Amino acid sequence: MVGNILPVAEGIEYGLTLTEPKRLEDSVRAGRNAYFTAFLQVIQTHKAMDYTGRAMAAAGQGTITAPFYWAACLISPLLAIWIKKGIANPTLRSCAVFAQNHLSILCHVAALVSTIALFYFGQPFFAVASLCILGIGFLDRNGLLPERVRQIIHTYGYPLMIITGLVCGNIFDKCISTLSIVCYCAQLYFKWKERKEVAIKMPEGRLRSTELRWILNGMTPLRMNRNYVHYQSPMSQVPNIDISTISQEFEATNWALHMSAFRCKAKNDVRFREIHGYSAETSDEKLIEMAKEDLSALITSVKERRILQGEPKNYRQLEDYLKVIADHLRQEQDPVLKADMLLRLAIEGGEYCGPGKFEVVESIYNSIISDKPELPLSAKILHCLQLDREATFERIYAKDMDLHTKKKILIGFMGKVVDWQDIHNYNLFINLYGPQMGVKKAGAANDEMAFVDPLMKVLIANTVGKERAQEFWRIHTKERQAGVLEEAIGTPRLPKDAVYAWWQQWIERQPLEEATKESLQQELSTDASLYGRKLETPDRKFQQRFIYAMLVDLGILETP
Repeated sequence: MVGNILPVAEGIEYGLTLTEPKRLEDSVRAGRNAYFTAFLQVIQTHKAMDYTGRAMAAAGQGTITAPFYWAACLISPLLAIWIKKGIANPTLRSCAVFAQNHLSILCHVAALVSTIALFYFGQPFFAVASLCILGIGFLDRNGLLPERVRQIIHTYGYPLMIITGLVCGNIFDKCISTLSIVCYCAQLYFKWKERKEVAIKMPEGRLRSTELRWILNGMTPLRMNRNYVHYQSPMSQVPNIDISTISQEFEATNWALHMSAFRCKAKNDVRFREIHGYSAETSDEKLIEMAKEDLSALITSVKERRILQGEPKNYRQLEDYLKVIADHLRQEQDPVLKADMLLRLAIEGGEYCGPGKFEVVESIYNSIISDKPELPLSAKILHCLQLDREATFERIYAKDMDLHTKKKILIGFMGKVVDWQDIHNYNLFINLYGPQMGVKKAGAANDEMAFVDPLMKVLIANTVGKERAQEFWRIHTKERQAGVLEEAIGTPRLPKDAVYAWWQQWIERQPLEEATKESLQQELSTDASLYGRKLETPDRKFQQRFIYAMLVDLGILETP
């Protein structure tokens, strides 16, 4: 009985070393990351060679020679380089892309044939265990398993692969498993540490009347309270609406009025061009039909909980985001803004992997959340500042990862291999540095490929990591915050009547005599001023010092 345990463990290890990389490969391939796809395919090719070699040994046919082994492992990287370099002939390019997309399938077929042969040649325990894992992986990738079962497989498949690799893998497998243990433990540690960083409740009511007068007179120095980035920001109320109405809004749109923007969006999206073969000769009708199908695929995959390429862990949050967007689209009166949201969902999110879909949907949600009338002004202010922090983070990331920056030769070289513009790498940086800067994106948290391992953390920390936080806080100053709110006040994000209502409530909160409160209320309502100072400038912008005072009351700025 004990002698049969090792073959079973080997069968599980062989199967998992094929199915786990295949699942991750499907995700990165959806993002068109050719080199990362090639890396995961090399792992599968290596294991397929192990399968074949084991079957040949059992049949008494010798083993796979080293030249054949290395030739097979190099096929995928060579295809990736060829595709990245650019293939002028469309037929050759299609053949190369087809070969890269199906190379791992060939590995799984070879593993399946070898497993059946091993069963015939007297290794039933290994063969049955391996067949079970390969079969479960096939059902998982094709969405034939219940959502809960898929989530369990995705959670425990990786650690089980590590354990079986250590117990019965070859030297290569043991090295990979050892490194994976370090990465996996680091990932668990970072998740535990993130859970301990509980969001802080916004401490409203800090500003007193005497402090306001000092601020207005420039007598009080102010500084950033960096902890404000962890303030809780309430979610928008989720409407009871079917997200399929998004597709209905797409069909009801007169796209003839937006074809210029439509073509620009399609032309600039590499994935859309590669998947659909879009070119300048593509007709308007065909282009609209392609985007419509992609949008329908996005909606269906979320409703049916069947995002098979990079499946997110939290479907409910993703669907809630889409419900808020669907309700907003139904009420949006600006046809240009509505068309832009629909195009982003269809072209940027339609045929993307799970993290990519999450990124687009969450980005649109964050852009419209401040318009919700039910949110208090303090929450709207937090959303405005969060959007600015995210935009600042993206600009810093783009600057650091600029492949043309000669000062960062190492980063440029790495970028040619891993593609810094890939969503998984961007999510990795968010998971590394986002929490300390208040950049909280559920898309990154739902990306299995963006886990933080110590090797990557050390590498990044000694290249661009140290500069990142310094540059962020150098840019994200109290002056910038005031400027962001100054531009937002008077727009749907921060309506002026809501700001004036906030100041009326502030007066009522002050421990002043009733006569003094009435005088301040009268001054505010009739002259739009407090303590003899106008709230607005002659060009109808809010005075920066009044914005500073609001930020002090909300605990975003503080006095030394």
